[in-house]
Amino acid sequence: MYLGEDGKSLQKIARIHSSSLVQAAIALSKRNLDAALFRPACLIPIPTSQSRNIHLMLVTLSGIRLYFATKSFDNARSVDWKPPQFLTLVHLRFPPSNTSFGTRLASTNQPWRVHAVGASHGAVVMATSNEQDADSLWILDGEAMNSHDVGHLSEVVHSIPVASRVWMICTSNESPYSMTSKDIIQYQPNTLAVQHRTSNTQYIMISAQGSFIFSKLKPADQLRNIITRNGGADNTDVASFFKLYKPLESCYICLILACDSAATDHRTAQSAVTAFFLYGGEPRLPAPLAVSFNRSFADSAMDHSIHDVQYSERYNACNLYVSRVLLPLWYNKLILEQRATNHRGPPDLIVSFCPIVTWMNVYKHLNNILVFINDHCNLEISHRLSPVQHTRIAIQKESNSLRELKIFIEELLEVIDLWDILHNNDIHNVLIGIPSTVYKVILSLDFKGFVQSAHKIAPSMIESLINMYISSGASIDLIISSLQRQCPSYFNKDDALTTEGTECLKVALQMAESPERLRKLHRALELFNEAANSVRIENVVRQFVAARYFEGAVALTVRVAARRDPKNHAIAYYKSGTIPQQQIATDNRILEAFIARSSCYTPITEILTQLTQDKLSEDSKEILPTDLSMKYFNKILNLSFSTKDEFFHYVLIEWLLINGFTDRLLEFDSPFLEGFLAHTIETQPNNIQIMDLLWRYEQKSGNFHKAARILERLAEKRDLDISLHQRIEYLTQASVAARCPSISGTSSRDMESADFLRELEEKLQVAQVQQLVLDSIVKLSDQRSEFGPAAEKLNSQLIDISSLYADYAEECELHECQLAILHCAGHYDAELINSIWPAIISNEFENIRGQSQDALIAGLRSKMCNLGVQYASSQRFFPLAVIVAQLEKRSHHCGITKYGWIAETMAKVGIPAVQLLQTYTQLHDRSDPYWLTTHIITLEL
Repeated sequence: MYLGEDGKSLQKIARIHSSSLVQAAIALSKRNLDAALFRPACLIPIPTSQSRNIHLMLVTLSGIRLYFATKSFDNARSVDWKPPQFLTLVHLRFPPSNTSFGTRLASTNQPWRVHAVGASHGAVVMATSNEQDADSLWILDGEAMNSHDVGHLSEVVHSIPVASRVWMICTSNESPYSMTSKDIIQYQPNTLAVQHRTSNTQYIMISAQGSFIFSKLKPADQLRNIITRNGGADNTDVASFFKLYKPLESCYICLILACDSAATDHRTAQSAVTAFFLYGGEPRLPAPLAVSFNRSFADSAMDHSIHDVQYSERYNACNLYVSRVLLPLWYNKLILEQRATNHRGPPDLIVSFCPIVTWMNVYKHLNNILVFINDHCNLEISHRLSPVQHTRIAIQKESNSLRELKIFIEELLEVIDLWDILHNNDIHNVLIGIPSTVYKVILSLDFKGFVQSAHKIAPSMIESLINMYISSGASIDLIISSLQRQCPSYFNKDDALTTEGTECLKVALQMAESPERLRKLHRALELFNEAANSVRIENVVRQFVAARYFEGAVALTVRVAARRDPKNHAIAYYKSGTIPQQQIATDNRILEAFIARSSCYTPITEILTQLTQDKLSEDSKEILPTDLSMKYFNKILNLSFSTKDEFFHYVLIEWLLINGFTDRLLEFDSPFLEGFLAHTIETQPNNIQIMDLLWRYEQKSGNFHKAARILERLAEKRDLDISLHQRIEYLTQASVAARCPSISGTSSRDMESADFLRELEEKLQVAQVQQLVLDSIVKLSDQRSEFGPAAEKLNSQLIDISSLYADYAEECELHECQLAILHCAGHYDAELINSIWPAIISNEFENIRGQSQDALIAGLRSKMCNLGVQYASSQRFFPLAVIVAQLEKRSHHCGITKYGWIAETMAKVGIPAVQLLQTYTQLHDRSDPYWLTTHIITLEL
């Protein structure tokens, strides 16, 4: 019958008739036995904590034990608990044949009558009727025999005469393994595995003479008695004990005695240590290969065998001890949520899944083994070197492994200490205060997962604990001291300083503006600076800004950045010139330093971004006045640019450029701006914004010569997407800058500047002529599409004067441009110039043909005045006779009857009347056939 999970219901599972049971037992024994031998005497349930496969034992009057299972072995081993499903006989055991008890059964089939039975963890105590008023107690225990050979069915047998009739036998001790969850069913330690934390099993016998209590000694107590009786460990009895329980289990038992100072006297403990090292064996490697003909092959075989160390039983026992100590916690959940019925939302109470007593018991045993390793194992294992290299390597290998075990134990102790502190300070409120994502992780963790991820989740738990103290107004000195002393890996000196600084900062935030508030902020900054290696820069900087303590925010940023990158790898990595690229590729520390240092500046740039939106933080609902936002904005930048952190300057300059504050850059006096701009130009040679900013910076700094050089380079750079007009502007600004005296002027520099200025002016003149050519070709491209590519090329780069003439002005018959190019170049060719002017005049007449006489005269007069202003001062480029003769002929040809307009036009150009009269006289005296056959020139002065 099964009472159900709640113990309030009753359900039938299975029934076995006595005859069926006898038949099954006889079949299983493979003997011809009398059915009377299987009359039941006692039925004993076996708890799940003692066996996962066998659930019920029936002892017959003859002493035969029948074992039953209620589940299949697969279900019994599964994690999910399942109720009984059936009842089946799986095993039976006869009394040992080498006893009078078993001999009687084997010879006469009439055994002594068993009438009382007690059982616990595989040990069975049976009372048999020997005489009418006296019984014998038979103790059958297979623990020692099963400790090293699973499935070995031998038993240790002991008998005790009793001078009266035994009425009842029962056990009185609690279960050595407390079940806390159905999830733990799969872990079934035997009594050997838990003897370090359990007492001896006590059997209570009730008879007519009263109650008698006797104990079944644990192996540890057995060894204690042997050592005490023999006065030490170096004797055959201890050696026999090691042989019985095997070296591994025996060394584990020695550790129990050596580590438990409360239950073991000093002399016994020392003897247990002696036995531990005397019988625990030595580490060894596989035998080296005896290969004389190939030494290199033998050496390689030796190297391979190093990884196959056969550790000593001493070392294995240390690992076994630690694993068995951890068993009550290892697979148990960390926390348990307690909720009201049908309640959703936050839990009503969060408690530790395992009682804190269990945690502290584990802690005690771990600390004991750690003390043992520190006091004994380092000396005995690490420094006991053998002259044989093969053995020496094995010893060193085991020593290294033991050192790793020691580190693991220390980590476990810190984890338990941390949990104890949290538990003693209201773990419910601590866990409520951590981020929800971290809480979900903790809720799903068992102790094993907690150990593995403690470095990730412990900071959040400790921070919540500290915040709880600060919020309540309680002093944090005591809790800081406890954390620093007990959990140095999770809360070190820097963490303590950070916590104290956080407290100062939070107190300051709650105070009004006062000298005391400022002192608190200064003190917080000092503490954070001292703990710069571990400070959470994002949170602290935001809190400093919230307190309007911008000096502290900037100072802490620079300090933390310097701590995270003490060798300034970040700026070298950024410039990619100081550190060879091959070293950057192979040394991850350089890249890590760059990333770490860059992350330090992120809070400052984020705050600057928020200030551009009139807020101090992203989460803030307060909207600041624009003028106040800009005041804070300028103050942070001025403070930042006053530091000597070059990479910090670079980050801020980049932020200003990206966010459209290019014009503001020159307002802040950064000593690293020139270096940043120069480096950026090297890496981004076509970045117009940076080059434009650089010449403005040089000009502001008084380096006019440098500014002019940069402007010249901007104007001449071909692959920049700027127009010809902008290039002319750059050349104009360059010539202006070149005229200004630089700060560091010398005589040689002055001579160089004069030559440079002449070059600039010449380039500017050529560029202006190119603009004239471009304008002319653009007009032509409106009518003829084939001129489009030429216009694009002229507008995208500066072209030398020879190409301008040959490829554009002459090719496209741009006569005015030809004249301008010749004049700009100072190239005088009388015949060429005398042919260009008639063409210019003819083109102009053609352009205005068909208009009225006054319009024709006005258009021609305007053209000639414009050209005269440019060229009239030079008679070589303004051949007056050729121009007047051509104007007169075209005027007569077009039928212009207004005489004297040409003379008036020349007068406006600035030609003296005397010179004009001489020109007309020369034309008259030349006897031009056109005038001789057609008309007379009339000159009105």
